[in-house]
Amino acid sequence: MFLKGISIANFRSFGPDICKLQGLSKINCIVGQNNSGKSNITLFILKALKSISGQHKRLFNEFDTTRGGGGEPAIFGIFYDEELLDAVWGISKKSNTPNSIKEILFDNEAKGFWFYFTHAEGRMQVSTRHTCADLSEDPYYWERAHSDTGWSGGNLNGWQSKVLETINPATVMQTPVDIIPAKRSIREYTKRGMQRDGENYFIDNIQEHGGIGLIDELSKLQNPTWGREVDRSRFDKINHFVQTITENPSAQLEISHDKDFVFVNMDGKRLPLESLGTGIEELIIIATKSTIFDNQIVCIEEPELHLHPALQKKLMDYLQTSTTNQYFITTHSANILDGCDSSIYHVKLESGGTRIIGAVDDAKKWDAIRDLGYKASDILYANCIIWIEGPTDRIYIKHWLKELRPELQEGLHYAFIFYGGRLLSHLSAREEEVDDFIAIQRINRNAAIIIDSDRQGPDDDINETKKRIINEIAEVGGMTWVTAGREIENYIDEITLTTAIKDAHPRAHKLPKFGRYCDVTMFRTQESPKQQHIDKMKVAHKVVAHSPNLEPLDLYQRISELGDFIDHANLIKV
Repeated sequence: MFLKGISIANFRSFGPDICKLQGLSKINCIVGQNNSGKSNITLFILKALKSISGQHKRLFNEFDTTRGGGGEPAIFGIFYDEELLDAVWGISKKSNTPNSIKEILFDNEAKGFWFYFTHAEGRMQVSTRHTCADLSEDPYYWERAHSDTGWSGGNLNGWQSKVLETINPATVMQTPVDIIPAKRSIREYTKRGMQRDGENYFIDNIQEHGGIGLIDELSKLQNPTWGREVDRSRFDKINHFVQTITENPSAQLEISHDKDFVFVNMDGKRLPLESLGTGIEELIIIATKSTIFDNQIVCIEEPELHLHPALQKKLMDYLQTSTTNQYFITTHSANILDGCDSSIYHVKLESGGTRIIGAVDDAKKWDAIRDLGYKASDILYANCIIWIEGPTDRIYIKHWLKELRPELQEGLHYAFIFYGGRLLSHLSAREEEVDDFIAIQRINRNAAIIIDSDRQGPDDDINETKKRIINEIAEVGGMTWVTAGREIENYIDEITLTTAIKDAHPRAHKLPKFGRYCDVTMFRTQESPKQQHIDKMKVAHKVVAHSPNLEPLDLYQRISELGDFIDHANLIKV
């Protein structure tokens, strides 16, 4: 079971006020300044879950509850939803969860509640007081819940105890959890308190995953024993990642027979991994560990260390698309946040202890990024800007891109800017100073521009302003798209556009004539012979309610080209 939400109190920098991380996803980024408490979150997740699952009985020490909690027991909460209840009930009762229990436990807007554990006698134990407080104070509630779990008789304390015993998530919280620390190297290194047990190293009963022993692990993946063929597929997956980060399809990892070196074979050369630089070595460590770990919880401390921003994004894409784990990542890097679709949590250290703010909207995300020291000029726009004439162009382009390249997200991989009407004459893509023009490249150097040709026939030419913009964009490596027809609406097939116009304008009688260079934005009503303009926004929303058709004119080619350009701007390998 992966985590949907966790809460923390009375642990290191966390005081008695319970702090919650809600809405957890596959990748969860924890950001904040130094000494704010980021690493305390990942350490507590590891210690608490290992204790709850019974993997380790005594992982906590005196320091864990000294600073913020004032010696009070640490508290760990797990967000409990219906999926978790079904899993627990399936183990404890060997049958489906009765609907009556679900109705009682989840009779709230959140569709869930918090199940708490507290540290006592060296391990995490169920906290009846905190869990019951989050559920209900009504004795009748507990009597009903108690009877529906198959018990009878007793009093309030007994009812609560039996209900929590029956739904205790510890029975399914057996997911392994490990930390990849900030110090990473494939060569042996020492840390205070480090101990060796066979091939593994431990600090305070927590296994060290900073790279020690990685050569042995890679060797086993490269040459698996019989029955472990899946390990070779993992090795091949890591190899593919090496090809991606080196941008070299010939790159191959190789472990020497004496297991002393990791080599990278590339372009006919055989190079030790260390010769590619510290950043590549650290990437291999993180990628290998994250590939060996399978369907578990992995905490990674500051993966951006020694990494170029492009490599940070490639790492995040690999974790998102090529591994099976749930991640908690502490970071100071906006590139890590920008590298994939993740949940973001902003950590601050205040007088009462560490506080967690879920960055669930743009304002909170901006606060988190600003707290890392970034300025608006550092991260002003998405990685690619698409200049368009108006809002209907945005509706159509998004619709078509979603069909061909659904993984590309507006606001992350690209954003739109409107140049509308005569503003085009005031745009310039040239590098030199311009007094009277808006400098496209200064706003974002990865610029694409989509321009209506406005041709009324095959022999018509585009105007001089459009020619100038096309030439300037081409000079600086941008993309220009001049519509093959009169305007962007000419890319919509006749059936779809006709249906959309009728839906948006029920009184439309004489519809536009269709053709490559026809004005398809005019219609007449039965009451008046005078032509009227369609409501472009209404019609656009009606059009995108239909499945996209990329066959008209050069639409498929152009959307493919735009998708590749966005890839290039985001350093995604095409």
